[in-house]
This record gives sequence, structure tokens and C-alpha cells, in this order.
Amino acid sequence: MNFKKICLALVASIIFSCTPDTIETFDHAAQYVTEKPIVDEYLATHYFDDVDKEIKEIDANQTALINDANLQALSTNYNDVDYVMYSYVYEQGQNEDVRDQNGNPRGEDAVVRDVVGSPDRDDLVNVAYKVFSLDGEVYEESKRSDGFLYLDSLIEGWRIGMAVFRGGYSNEDDSEVYREYTETGKGFMIIPSGLAYQNHGSGFIGQNEIIVFKIELRTVISYGEDL
Repeated sequence: MNFKKICLALVASIIFSCTPDTIETFDHAAQYVTEKPIVDEYLATHYFDDVDKEIKEIDANQTALINDANLQALSTNYNDVDYVMYSYVYEQGQNEDVRDQNGNPRGEDAVVRDVVGSPDRDDLVNVAYKVFSLDGEVYEESKRSDGFLYLDSLIEGWRIGMAVFRGGYSNEDDSEVYREYTETGKGFMIIPSGLAYQNHGSGFIGQNEIIVFKIELRTVISYGEDL
């Protein structure tokens, strides 16, 4: 594991989680009340296209996301609000063996997970992603092969939604070689604004916006204290 690359990733990840001091207080409860029926309607009117591997609007007799067995509702209490966000796993990663930066297995005292091999918020993740609006407008896309992100520095929706995904395998751990990944975890995370960028937005993402991430969880590394 290249420490410089980790540092660069940590700096880059600030764009996911920082809130400007000049923005007025975000009303989590009121905004979630507004957004919940919007998300419910989205889940009832959209489906997963297994050919294109994309979420699309229903135009025939497709199975709505809300009735799709691959959709998982994830509950959390954040800022005294009981949120529900959604993860959709259409291809689960096959690597159950999470290692630390020295190649050692995750310790026995690690958090017990519902999905063996999934990351917790203290781990580093290598993720390719695309973020878009409920209308399908793409805001950003990243396919870097060698960048790792510290999950605890990212938005709350990533910390929660990523817990049901499992990573895959890397062909090479040499920092001088372009990495390729196989048997990775793939899917979507549908995140209300209170678990995302709230009323400050980020880049092209507007204030108070529900967003969708299409992700590929390539690999997970346990973040050891001696890093």
C-alpha cells in the first residue's frame, strides 16, 4: 500500500464531507419529510435494467425497484432523525478476506458484519463511482484504479450504504503497476440530502438534493493503527 496515495485520497475525499461555515443550519427533520415521498415515488417508478446495468424509468411491465429483492432499505438515526436510505446490489463482490495494509487478516476484535468482507467506516476503500440526480443527470464520475478513500471521511450515506457491499480482488499490489480488479461489488446507493451534501451542495450537486451513486467496490483494506 502506497502511503502517498492514501494521503492524496484523504485530501481528495474532503470534497465529500466538508461543510462551509457560512451555510445556514440544515433542518434534517423538515427536509427528510419533504424528500421521503420523492424517494418512494422514484422507487415505484424506476427499475434496474439488467442489460445496461442502469436504473431506468418504467415503461412496460418491469419490476419496480421497491419490489426488487436486490433493493435493501438501510435505517439509521443521524442528527436525531430516523433516516432510511437504499442500496441496490446487482453483483456482489467475492472477496470475504479483508486484509490490512501489511497483508494481515482483519483482527478478531473487528466489528461483526452482516456481509462478510464488507467495509466499516474505519476502512480504506477503492471505489469507482458515478453520481447522478433522480432525473439521471450525471454530476461526476471517477474510475481511478489506484486511489483509496478513508470511508470515515466521506458522507454519511457512503458509510451506511457501503456496508452491504463486498470488494473484489486486485491482480497486483505493486504501486508501479496499473491495477485491475475482478469479482467486485457493484450496485447503487440512493441517498437523501441529509446523509449527503445537505444544503451546501458539492460541485454540480445542488442544495437539498437527493442523489444516486452507481458504484463498483473494488477492494477493502482494514485501516490499521500503525499506518
